[in-house]
Amino acid sequence: MIEKYMDSPEISTNELLKQPIPIEAGQVPARKEIPIKECGELLVPLGPFTDFHQIATNSIYFGERADSLYRQLEGSLMTMFTRKGAAEKLAVAQKILPYNMYLVVFDSYRSLQVQQSLYDAYYNPLKELHPEYDDKELAEMTQGYVSLPSSNPNKPSPHNTGGSVDVIIYKLPELANNQVKAIDQQIASLYTRKLPLYRRMFMPKEKIKEWEKTTGLQAFELEMQKMKIINEQAHLLDFGTAFDYGDKEAALTYYEQLSQTRELAKKEIEQRDNRRFLYNVMTAAEFQGYKDEWWHFNYGNQMAASTVKDLFAIYGAAIFSAENQEFENIKLGHRERMITMRKGLLPANKLGCGLYELTKAFQLSQKSNKRSRY
Repeated sequence: MIEKYMDSPEISTNELLKQPIPIEAGQVPARKEIPIKECGELLVPLGPFTDFHQIATNSIYFGERADSLYRQLEGSLMTMFTRKGAAEKLAVAQKILPYNMYLVVFDSYRSLQVQQSLYDAYYNPLKELHPEYDDKELAEMTQGYVSLPSSNPNKPSPHNTGGSVDVIIYKLPELANNQVKAIDQQIASLYTRKLPLYRRMFMPKEKIKEWEKTTGLQAFELEMQKMKIINEQAHLLDFGTAFDYGDKEAALTYYEQLSQTRELAKKEIEQRDNRRFLYNVMTAAEFQGYKDEWWHFNYGNQMAASTVKDLFAIYGAAIFSAENQEFENIKLGHRERMITMRKGLLPANKLGCGLYELTKAFQLSQKSNKRSRY
């Protein structure tokens, strides 16, 4: 299926939209009973200063943006991490999208602490809304949208495996899109630029650091330009509900089923088609949808294996490494400097004090990308 989409440089939106989502899509029967044969892939970061810089991220549960749906959940990460294989599949999905459309990842790997916080955020309001329900009924309703945190190695929470992602699509006007494409090409060139070995052998360490810092400064400036364009001009597609909406309208095939009972309104047709679009793009990249959430997709874990009836999953609970934490710490430090600068407490020319660390962050992401757990 991927090859069919990748044959042409730009995929017709209509070609993707004409494919309805199967009514039975995203079913996960007995998914916790599927055995796991862990493949050993590490978690890798997505977004700026990584090998997957073309994938936009917005850490909803961290409250990265002022318009986030959440205050910062305890234990949440600013950086989006996935298993390497899942990150590569996201890159495939991005290539399948039409020229002016982009994926943005709202959530990916979750620690068990975040999983518990999110579970409670769903469970407690339901308990207040339905005092007549007992604990079992409330737990069943909650787990339709948020899995119960699990430390059982044979039954990990889906997001804790690094194989589940929550994604949507945004599009850019033509001029802004051309600017972003040009910036992406420049960033890719910088990220693949390496100091020749013969020069590194005879160059003082201070000079090597200066060269790396200069490259980091160029990459930083380009990433900031790109983020500014996206933040100011991106337009999210309308999928009919907000991300993390917790009711029947969020179901993957809600509009497919509704259209069997009555004629859809013009707006509903648009929302149905956008869900079809996202689903077909992601499944073309070998992700699997989830029946209760149009934004949730799985690769490599028990949910994905259950959907396609694989004999086993390749992702168990992911290990959040020291390198992952170091990358996260560097990004948090950079964010704090940006906030301080915007408040006028840090001159713009002092922001560069963190650029060497950002270069180091990219090196960390590449190191994670090349290693496995075994």
